[in-house]
Amino acid sequence: MNFGVITDTQYADIPDFKLDKHDRRYRLSIKKLQEAIIEFNKHELDFVINLGDLIDQKFESFDDILPVFKNLKAPVWHVLGNHDFDSGDRELHTRLPLKLVTDKLGLNSNYYSKSSGDWTFIMLDSNEVGVIEGPNDSKEFLYGERVLNKLKEENIYNSKPWNGSLGEKQISWLKEVLSSAEKAGQQVIVFAHHSLYPKHRENMLFPKKIINELENHKNVAVFMNGHNHNGDYGIKNGIHFVTFRGMVDTAKNSFAIVELSKKIKISGFGRETSRVLEI
Repeated sequence: MNFGVITDTQYADIPDFKLDKHDRRYRLSIKKLQEAIIEFNKHELDFVINLGDLIDQKFESFDDILPVFKNLKAPVWHVLGNHDFDSGDRELHTRLPLKLVTDKLGLNSNYYSKSSGDWTFIMLDSNEVGVIEGPNDSKEFLYGERVLNKLKEENIYNSKPWNGSLGEKQISWLKEVLSSAEKAGQQVIVFAHHSLYPKHRENMLFPKKIINELENHKNVAVFMNGHNHNGDYGIKNGIHFVTFRGMVDTAKNSFAIVELSKKIKISGFGRETSRVLEI
Protein backbone atom coordinates (compact mmCIF):
# COMPACT_ATOMS: atom_id res chain seq x y z
CA MET A 1 0.00 0.00 0.00
CA ASN A 2 1.04 3.57 -0.64
CA PHE A 3 -0.31 6.80 0.82
CA GLY A 4 0.39 10.51 0.91
CA VAL A 5 0.95 12.64 4.01
CA ILE A 6 0.24 16.30 4.65
CA THR A 7 0.05 18.17 7.93
CA ASP A 8 -0.31 21.67 9.34
CA THR A 9 -1.36 23.41 6.16
CA GLN A 10 -2.93 25.96 8.54
CA TYR A 11 -4.60 27.96 5.79
CA ALA A 12 -6.22 31.29 6.69
CA ASP A 13 -6.68 34.53 4.80
CA ILE A 14 -4.42 36.43 7.20
CA PRO A 15 -0.96 38.04 6.90
CA ASP A 16 2.22 35.97 7.19
CA PHE A 17 3.64 35.53 10.68
CA LYS A 18 7.39 36.02 10.96
CA LEU A 19 8.93 36.25 14.42
CA ASP A 20 12.08 34.61 15.74
CA LYS A 21 11.98 31.03 14.38
CA HIS A 22 8.43 31.37 13.00
CA ASP A 23 7.90 31.89 9.28
CA ARG A 24 4.33 30.95 8.48
CA ARG A 25 2.78 31.72 5.08
CA TYR A 26 -0.91 31.12 5.72
CA ARG A 27 -2.33 32.22 2.36
CA LEU A 28 0.35 30.28 0.46
CA SER A 29 -0.93 26.96 1.85
CA ILE A 30 -3.60 26.65 -0.83
CA LYS A 31 -0.98 26.78 -3.59
CA LYS A 32 1.24 24.33 -1.66
CA LEU A 33 -1.64 21.89 -1.23
CA GLN A 34 -2.40 22.14 -4.95
CA GLU A 35 1.23 21.33 -5.72
CA ALA A 36 1.16 18.34 -3.34
CA ILE A 37 -2.00 17.00 -4.97
CA ILE A 38 -0.44 17.27 -8.45
CA GLU A 39 2.42 15.09 -7.18
CA PHE A 40 0.09 12.66 -5.35
CA ASN A 41 -1.92 12.14 -8.54
CA LYS A 42 1.23 10.92 -10.33
CA HIS A 43 1.29 7.90 -8.00
CA GLU A 44 -1.09 5.02 -7.28
CA LEU A 45 -2.06 6.02 -3.73
CA ASP A 46 -4.59 4.20 -1.56
CA PHE A 47 -5.31 7.36 0.43
CA VAL A 48 -3.87 10.67 1.63
CA ILE A 49 -3.76 11.34 5.37
CA ASN A 50 -4.17 14.88 6.65
CA LEU A 51 -2.59 14.93 10.12
CA GLY A 52 -4.50 17.95 11.33
CA ASP A 53 -4.52 21.75 11.43
CA LEU A 54 -5.97 22.06 7.96
CA ILE A 55 -6.84 25.64 8.91
CA ASP A 56 -5.14 28.09 11.23
CA GLN A 57 -8.32 29.84 12.39
CA LYS A 58 -11.88 30.87 11.42
CA PHE A 59 -14.49 28.35 10.33
CA GLU A 60 -14.88 29.98 6.90
CA SER A 61 -11.26 29.02 6.13
CA PHE A 62 -12.51 25.46 5.54
CA ASP A 63 -14.58 26.73 2.60
CA ASP A 64 -11.44 27.99 0.88
CA ILE A 65 -9.17 24.98 1.32
CA LEU A 66 -11.47 21.92 1.31
CA PRO A 67 -12.44 22.35 -2.40
CA VAL A 68 -8.75 21.84 -3.31
CA PHE A 69 -9.14 18.14 -2.42
CA LYS A 70 -11.68 17.70 -5.25
CA ASN A 71 -8.71 17.36 -7.61
CA LEU A 72 -7.20 14.52 -5.57
CA LYS A 73 -7.66 11.07 -7.13
CA ALA A 74 -7.19 9.17 -3.85
CA PRO A 75 -9.54 9.50 -0.84
CA VAL A 76 -8.42 11.84 1.94
CA TRP A 77 -8.59 10.83 5.60
CA HIS A 78 -8.63 13.60 8.18
CA VAL A 79 -7.16 13.75 11.68
CA LEU A 80 -8.28 16.61 13.91
CA GLY A 81 -5.72 19.24 14.93
CA ASN A 82 -5.89 21.93 17.59
CA HIS A 83 -6.15 24.81 15.08
CA ASP A 84 -9.14 23.15 13.40
CA PHE A 85 -11.17 24.35 16.41
CA ASP A 86 -9.86 27.93 16.43
CA SER A 87 -12.76 30.34 15.88
CA GLY A 88 -10.42 33.25 15.31
CA ASP A 89 -11.71 35.03 18.43
CA ARG A 90 -8.39 35.16 20.28
CA GLU A 91 -9.70 37.55 22.98
CA LEU A 92 -12.50 35.29 24.22
CA HIS A 93 -10.62 32.07 23.37
CA THR A 94 -13.83 30.56 21.99
CA ARG A 95 -13.55 27.21 20.25
CA LEU A 96 -15.51 25.72 17.37
CA PRO A 97 -17.87 22.88 18.44
CA LEU A 98 -16.63 19.35 17.75
CA LYS A 99 -19.63 18.31 15.62
CA LEU A 100 -19.39 21.45 13.50
CA VAL A 101 -15.79 20.55 12.58
CA THR A 102 -16.32 16.81 12.08
CA ASP A 103 -19.36 17.45 9.89
CA LYS A 104 -17.38 19.92 7.80
CA LEU A 105 -14.63 17.34 7.26
CA GLY A 106 -17.13 14.57 6.50
CA LEU A 107 -16.24 12.54 9.60
CA ASN A 108 -18.76 10.34 11.39
CA SER A 109 -16.58 10.28 14.49
CA ASN A 110 -13.67 12.24 15.92
CA TYR A 111 -11.60 9.02 15.98
CA TYR A 112 -11.88 5.96 13.74
CA SER A 113 -9.98 3.10 12.10
CA LYS A 114 -9.75 1.48 8.67
CA SER A 115 -8.31 -1.89 7.65
CA SER A 116 -6.96 -3.11 4.33
CA GLY A 117 -4.99 -6.26 3.63
CA ASP A 118 -2.21 -6.72 6.16
CA TRP A 119 -2.70 -3.29 7.73
CA THR A 120 -4.94 -1.46 10.17
CA PHE A 121 -4.82 2.34 10.28
CA ILE A 122 -5.96 4.17 13.41
CA MET A 123 -6.89 7.86 13.39
CA LEU A 124 -6.88 9.31 16.92
CA ASP A 125 -8.31 12.54 18.29
CA SER A 126 -5.55 13.92 20.52
CA ASN A 127 -7.56 17.06 21.37
CA GLU A 128 -10.19 15.30 23.47
CA VAL A 129 -8.79 16.13 26.92
CA GLY A 130 -7.69 19.74 27.29
CA VAL A 131 -8.98 23.16 26.29
CA ILE A 132 -8.99 22.67 22.50
CA GLU A 133 -12.40 21.22 21.63
CA GLY A 134 -15.78 22.70 22.40
CA PRO A 135 -17.31 25.83 23.97
CA ASN A 136 -15.70 27.38 27.04
CA ASP A 137 -18.73 26.61 29.21
CA SER A 138 -18.96 22.91 28.27
CA LYS A 139 -18.24 20.25 30.89
CA GLU A 140 -15.50 18.82 28.65
CA PHE A 141 -13.73 22.17 28.44
CA LEU A 142 -14.01 22.82 32.19
CA TYR A 143 -12.64 19.36 32.96
CA GLY A 144 -9.78 19.87 30.52
CA GLU A 145 -9.03 23.24 32.08
CA ARG A 146 -8.70 21.61 35.51
CA VAL A 147 -6.41 18.92 34.10
CA LEU A 148 -4.21 21.46 32.32
CA ASN A 149 -3.99 23.76 35.35
CA LYS A 150 -2.89 20.84 37.53
CA LEU A 151 -0.15 19.93 35.02
CA LYS A 152 0.99 23.56 34.96
CA GLU A 153 1.20 23.62 38.75
CA GLU A 154 3.41 20.53 38.58
CA ASN A 155 5.62 22.24 35.94
CA ILE A 156 5.04 19.44 33.43
CA TYR A 157 7.09 20.24 30.32
CA ASN A 158 4.23 19.99 27.79
CA SER A 159 1.41 21.61 29.80
CA LYS A 160 0.47 24.02 27.01
CA PRO A 161 -3.09 25.01 26.00
CA TRP A 162 -2.46 23.84 22.42
CA ASN A 163 -1.71 20.28 23.57
CA GLY A 164 -4.36 17.68 24.35
CA SER A 165 -4.83 13.97 24.96
CA LEU A 166 -7.23 11.03 24.65
CA GLY A 167 -10.26 10.49 26.87
CA GLU A 168 -10.78 7.18 28.68
CA LYS A 169 -13.46 6.04 26.24
CA GLN A 170 -11.12 6.61 23.31
CA ILE A 171 -8.29 4.76 25.09
CA SER A 172 -10.60 1.75 25.65
CA TRP A 173 -11.56 1.86 21.98
CA LEU A 174 -7.87 2.02 20.99
CA LYS A 175 -7.13 -1.09 23.06
CA GLU A 176 -9.94 -2.98 21.31
CA VAL A 177 -8.81 -1.99 17.81
CA LEU A 178 -5.18 -2.88 18.55
CA SER A 179 -6.19 -6.27 19.98
CA SER A 180 -8.47 -7.05 17.03
CA ALA A 181 -5.71 -6.19 14.56
CA GLU A 182 -3.24 -8.32 16.52
CA LYS A 183 -5.59 -11.32 16.40
CA ALA A 184 -6.05 -10.79 12.66
CA GLY A 185 -2.28 -10.72 12.11
CA GLN A 186 -2.34 -7.13 10.91
CA GLN A 187 0.32 -4.50 11.48
CA VAL A 188 -0.80 -1.10 12.67
CA ILE A 189 -0.01 2.52 11.83
CA VAL A 190 -1.41 5.06 14.28
CA PHE A 191 -2.09 8.63 13.15
CA ALA A 192 -2.64 11.62 15.45
CA HIS A 193 -2.03 15.34 15.39
CA HIS A 194 0.10 15.59 18.54
CA SER A 195 3.43 13.82 19.02
CA LEU A 196 4.25 11.23 21.69
CA TYR A 197 8.01 10.71 21.36
CA PRO A 198 10.79 11.90 21.54
CA LYS A 199 10.19 14.26 24.47
CA HIS A 200 9.13 17.68 23.22
CA ARG A 201 7.06 20.61 24.45
CA GLU A 202 4.53 19.85 21.69
CA ASN A 203 3.84 16.30 22.92
CA MET A 204 0.38 15.03 23.76
CA LEU A 205 -0.61 15.38 27.42
CA PHE A 206 0.14 12.16 29.37
CA PRO A 207 2.27 10.69 26.55
CA LYS A 208 3.62 7.77 28.62
CA LYS A 209 0.10 6.44 29.16
CA ILE A 210 -0.54 6.25 25.42
CA ILE A 211 2.95 4.96 24.60
CA ASN A 212 2.52 2.16 27.15
CA GLU A 213 -0.72 1.09 25.48
CA LEU A 214 0.96 1.00 22.06
CA GLU A 215 3.88 -1.00 23.47
CA ASN A 216 1.47 -3.58 24.91
CA HIS A 217 0.76 -4.68 21.35
CA LYS A 218 3.59 -6.08 19.22
CA ASN A 219 1.90 -5.20 15.93
CA VAL A 220 2.26 -1.40 16.17
CA ALA A 221 4.81 -0.42 13.53
CA VAL A 222 4.65 3.38 13.39
CA PHE A 223 3.06 6.38 15.08
CA MET A 224 2.78 9.33 12.69
CA ASN A 225 1.86 12.90 13.63
CA GLY A 226 2.23 16.60 12.89
CA HIS A 227 1.93 19.57 15.32
CA ASN A 228 5.67 20.08 15.85
CA HIS A 229 6.33 21.98 12.62
CA ASN A 230 10.07 21.27 12.71
CA GLY A 231 9.58 17.51 12.37
CA ASP A 232 11.15 14.82 14.53
CA TYR A 233 11.91 11.10 14.71
CA GLY A 234 12.58 8.49 17.37
CA ILE A 235 12.28 4.75 17.89
CA LYS A 236 11.24 3.19 21.18
CA ASN A 237 10.81 -0.53 21.86
CA GLY A 238 10.46 -1.26 18.16
CA ILE A 239 7.89 1.45 17.41
CA HIS A 240 8.87 4.26 15.05
CA PHE A 241 7.62 7.74 15.95
CA VAL A 242 7.62 10.08 12.95
CA THR A 243 6.71 13.77 13.15
CA PHE A 244 6.15 15.41 9.76
CA ARG A 245 7.07 19.03 9.05
CA GLY A 246 4.37 21.68 8.77
CA MET A 247 3.32 22.69 5.25
CA VAL A 248 2.54 26.27 6.33
CA ASP A 249 6.13 27.12 7.21
CA THR A 250 8.43 29.04 4.83
CA ALA A 251 7.97 29.54 1.09
CA LYS A 252 9.06 25.92 0.47
CA ASN A 253 6.55 23.07 0.47
CA SER A 254 6.55 19.98 2.71
CA PHE A 255 4.70 16.68 2.23
CA ALA A 256 5.49 12.98 1.80
CA ILE A 257 4.59 9.70 0.14
CA VAL A 258 4.80 6.48 2.18
CA GLU A 259 5.29 3.03 0.65
CA LEU A 260 4.43 -0.02 2.76
CA SER A 261 6.18 -3.33 2.07
CA LYS A 262 8.75 -5.30 4.08
CA LYS A 263 10.11 -1.87 5.01
CA ILE A 264 8.38 1.50 5.26
CA LYS A 265 9.82 3.99 2.80
CA ILE A 266 9.03 7.67 3.38
CA SER A 267 9.82 9.89 0.40
CA GLY A 268 9.92 13.50 1.50
CA PHE A 269 9.20 16.42 -0.83
CA GLY A 270 10.39 19.97 -0.24
CA ARG A 271 11.49 20.35 3.36
CA GLU A 272 10.27 16.91 4.44
CA THR A 273 12.88 14.29 5.38
CA SER A 274 13.08 10.95 3.55
CA ARG A 275 13.49 7.84 5.72
CA VAL A 276 13.46 4.05 5.50
CA LEU A 277 11.99 2.34 8.55
CA GLU A 278 12.76 -1.29 9.37
CA ILE A 279 9.72 -3.21 10.66
